Amino acid sequence: MDYFQILLDDEHEYGVATAIDYNELFFLPRSEAVSDWHPIKMKLTEGTFVDYLANDLGCRLCSRRLKNILQLSAALDDEFQWLPVEVQKQREICSYYILHFPNPPDILDKKRSLFAGDFVVKPAFSRDKIGGHQVFVYPQAGELKLFVSEAVKLAIEKEACTGVELSRVPVQ
Repeated sequence: MDYFQILLDDEHEYGVATAIDYNELFFLPRSEAVSDWHPIKMKLTEGTFVDYLANDLGCRLCSRRLKNILQLSAALDDEFQWLPVEVQKQREICSYYILHFPNPPDILDKKRSLFAGDFVVKPAFSRDKIGGHQVFVYPQAGELKLFVSEAVKLAIEKEACTGVELSRVPVQ
């Protein structure tokens, strides 16, 4: 089975959501669930609502449709949580969700991955460690990295999700 990274589509002129009245640096905990979440309000001043929306928080911001695909495609071992966000463009408000991984699995092939100190420059995954994961990140992947199996990729393509670019990642 092949695996893919979900990236923001930069070939189209999609908008960027910006946080309203949020003056803090945005960080999610690296290895725990968020227990005290207050939904963030964002605005989209240009462009259109897309399924994988770029934003000034630097996080995985998914539409309800993309959320449902990922949720339904997830394996039992895939552990993540959805944090609600409202995105407004003029009078239209859409529900979005930040995808957070409280306990990312150790799926890196450390011999084949490229590191700069502790930072992963280019990940390579171990097929044995991935096991049955369908929707995942690795520890210290940051707030934007997101990986899916080929089956999830096909579901995303079948539903014609917007704002998504898919790039194959090496697995050994």
